[in-house]
Amino acid sequence: MSDEFRDDLPALGALVLLDLVAAVCLGRLFTTGGALGPILAGVVVGHVVAVGGRLRHLSAGATTAAAALAALVTATVTVVPQHTFFGLPTPGALHALLMALSSARRDFGVAIAPTAPTEGFVAACVMAVIVLATLADWAAFRMRTTVEAAVPAFTLFTFAAVLGTTRERTSATLAFVGALLVWFVVDHVVVVARTRPWFQGSADAGRRALSRAGVSIGVIGLVGALLGLAIPFSQQPPAVAWRNRNRNHARTTISPLVDIRTRLVERSDVVAFTVKSAQRSYWRLTSLNVFDGEIWSSKGSYKDVDKDKALKNRAGNQATQTYSIASLNSIWLPVAYRPASTPSIDGISYDSDADAFITEKPTSNGLAYSVRSTVPSFTPDELRHSKPAPVSAGELEVPPTIDSRVVALAGQITHGLTTPYDKALAIQQYLRSSPFRYDLDVPPGHGDDAIVRFLFITHRGYCEQFAGSYAVLARLAGLPTRVAVGFTAGDYDAASGTWTVRELHAHAWPEVFLGSAGWVAFEPTPGRGIPGAQSYTGAPESQANTLRPRTASTVVPTTLAPSATGTNGATPTTTPPTTATTTPALSGRHHGSVWRIVAPMLLLLVVLAALACVVPVTIALRRHRRWSSAVTPTDKVLVAWSDTDEALAFAGAAVRRAHTPTERVESVGATIGEGGVATLTRLADLVDVAAYGPDGVSEDDALVAWREASEVRREAFATRSRWQLVLFAINPRRLRRRG
Repeated sequence: MSDEFRDDLPALGALVLLDLVAAVCLGRLFTTGGALGPILAGVVVGHVVAVGGRLRHLSAGATTAAAALAALVTATVTVVPQHTFFGLPTPGALHALLMALSSARRDFGVAIAPTAPTEGFVAACVMAVIVLATLADWAAFRMRTTVEAAVPAFTLFTFAAVLGTTRERTSATLAFVGALLVWFVVDHVVVVARTRPWFQGSADAGRRALSRAGVSIGVIGLVGALLGLAIPFSQQPPAVAWRNRNRNHARTTISPLVDIRTRLVERSDVVAFTVKSAQRSYWRLTSLNVFDGEIWSSKGSYKDVDKDKALKNRAGNQATQTYSIASLNSIWLPVAYRPASTPSIDGISYDSDADAFITEKPTSNGLAYSVRSTVPSFTPDELRHSKPAPVSAGELEVPPTIDSRVVALAGQITHGLTTPYDKALAIQQYLRSSPFRYDLDVPPGHGDDAIVRFLFITHRGYCEQFAGSYAVLARLAGLPTRVAVGFTAGDYDAASGTWTVRELHAHAWPEVFLGSAGWVAFEPTPGRGIPGAQSYTGAPESQANTLRPRTASTVVPTTLAPSATGTNGATPTTTPPTTATTTPALSGRHHGSVWRIVAPMLLLLVVLAALACVVPVTIALRRHRRWSSAVTPTDKVLVAWSDTDEALAFAGAAVRRAHTPTERVESVGATIGEGGVATLTRLADLVDVAAYGPDGVSEDDALVAWREASEVRREAFATRSRWQLVLFAINPRRLRRRG
C-alpha cells in the first residue's frame, strides 16, 4: 500500500459515507425498505472497483469496463439471485434482468412515489449507484476535485428529492448535508496537509489541528442529521411546515394494475393478507375509470370518513369480513364489493365513485379491520331488464388513438344484440374462447399497442390484458365500463374459517354499469371465475392454484344457510375444496436464443443500461419541467410544439426554428408517414390558434396538444431501428441542449 493511498483513506471513507447516505435517500421512492440492501451494496461495489482500478493503474476505459461488468454481476446477484450459478449470471439471469429493466422503463413514465420496489427499479438503481460511485472516486482521487466528486451523490439526493415522497424529507436533508460537510472537511484536511506548509509548525501538526476542527464540525453536522432521523415531526402545528397534514390533500400513486405482473410472477408465494369471512368474494382494492391510451388510472376524490360508518343505499344481505394485512404494500384497503360500511380503523378515506378506501399511512401493511359488504346476486333476466340509470360520461371515454381494427371488432362482437347485458356477456365469451390463452410469459402493458398485439397477433396474456382489452371493447360498444383491481378469494382453512390470500391471487376484472343493477362484474380471463356469479357470467368459480400458479383450480361453491345470512355474516355449511382443471399449455422461455443474441453484446448492453440512468432520466425531467413551467394554455401548446423538434430531427426531417407551423408540416413530408403528418397537422392548427387566434386555446386544447406531440414523437421514433433508438437515448450530446 503506497503512502499516497494510505493518506487518502480518511477521504475515501468520507466519500463512501456521502454516497451511502445519498443512496439511502432513494428509499423514499419505494413503499418498503427492501431495495436499500442491494442499492447500498452497489455503492460499496462501485468504490471497490474504482479503488482496484487505481491500485492497478488501470486506464479510464478499463475502469469503466470493470464498473459495467460489476454493475451487471451485482444487479443479477442481488436482484435475481435465483437465476445465477455460483454468483455468475446465466442466460436466464440476463433474460430476467432485461425483462425487469424493460418493465421499469415502461413503469417510470407512470409510477409516482411511493411505488413498489420492483426488480426492474431496484436493478436500475443498483447499476446507477455503481456507475456514480465509480465516477465519484475518479473525480476525488484521480482528478483531485472536491466539488465534482460530490456531484454524483448530489445527483442521487436531488433525484430522490424531486421524485420521492415527503416522508422523512427533513431527516434525509439533514443527513445528506451532514455527510456532505464531513466529505468537504476531510478531503480538505487531506489536500491541505499534503500540499501546503504550515506557519510555525510541521505539516503533521497542521494536519492534526485542522483534523480537530474538521472532526468537530463533522460531529455537529452528524448529530444534527441523527436528531433529524430520530425526532418525529408530530407537533400540532409542526415546528417546520414541511408537509400538508390535511388528509384530504391530493395523493397519487402508481396504478395498481401496473403491479399485477410483479405480484403474479416475482412475489407469487408471498401472503398479502388473510380474511375471515363466511362469504367468498373477489377482495377488491379499487376501480380505474380513466384510460389515456397507455394506462388505466383513477382521478377519484377521497374524503375522510369515520370508522364503522354505515354507507347509504346498500340494501341486501350483508356479510362481514375481518382482514389482517401482512405484505400488501398498497395504500388501498381490500373490501368485498359492494361495501356497506367503512372499515373499523381510523385514518381512512373513501371514494364513493370507485367504492374504495385508502389509508393515510404509507401502506396498509400491519393493519387489521372489519367491514361489512352487501352480497350481490343477479340473474340474466334481472340484468336484461334493468332500468336505465345515469352514469358519468367519463365511463365511456376512449382515446382517439384507438386502432380502427379494435373499433370494428367491438361492433362485430356485439352486432345484433339489443341489451347492454347481452353485449357485455358476448365480449366476455369472445375473450374466454379460442384462440385466447392465459399466459404470464408476455410483456406487461395494456395500452393501445398492447391491446392490438393481444387481440390480433398473440392472443395471449394474463388478467391485465384481458381486463384492459375488455374494458376498451365494451366502451366502444357503448357500455360504461371500468377496471377493478384486487384479489381472488384465496385458499380456505376450514378450521379457522379464514382465507389466505397470496400475491399469486392478484387479479383484475372489468365492471360494467347496467342501469338499475349498478356496477356488475364480468370475467373475461380464462381460468378465472367470480364467486357466486356463474348464473349470469356462465363462468364457474376458479382461481390460481397455489401449488401451480400458472394453472387454474375450480372452487366448489359453498351454500350459505338462508337464516344465517345477516349483518354479521354466516358460517359455511361445507368446506370449499379445490380440484385442478386444465389450462392451455404455456409458452416456454427461449433462454438459448436470448443468450445467443445478448452474449456478443453483453458489455455494451451493461454500459447502455448504466447510461440509461443518466441521459434519458435527465431529458425526461427537462420535459416535465418545461411542461410544468408553462402557465397558460397558450404556453403549453407552444411547449408541446417545441417538444417535437428533437424527435423530428432525429427522424431525418429538415426542422428549422424559423419555420412556421405550416412550413414545418410541409418540410416533414413523408418522413414520419401519413399518420404522423396528419397528427402534426392537427398540432400545427392548435399552434396557429394559440399564437394568432382571437380567443386563444383552452386547457383541454393544451392537453390535446401534448397528446398529439407525444404521438408525433412516437411516429418519429418508429422510423428508426432499435439500434438507432438505443444510441439516441444514451447520446450525451442531448444534455447540452437547453430547455
